[in-house]
Amino acid sequence: MVVSRGPIGEVLPTAVANSSLTAGDLIFSMLLICGLYTLFLVAELYLMFKFARRGPSSLKTGRYHYEQSSTTTQPAR
Repeated sequence: MVVSRGPIGEVLPTAVANSSLTAGDLIFSMLLICGLYTLFLVAELYLMFKFARRGPSSLKTGRYHYEQSSTTTQPAR
């Protein structure tokens, strides 16, 4: 039995400390996480460009130039 340092009672056997995952399980998990975050990135970029093309007037706050109707705008002095 090999004993190494650990946080529990200053003794933690390596048989308890090691993981039972195989290298294939680890690679699959990492690829799945990377794929998920890649999908998040693609969705974020799509939404960012979609709303950036529309411009700030798509927010309908009434504070931007293209939200003003031509009858309510007043000429500059």
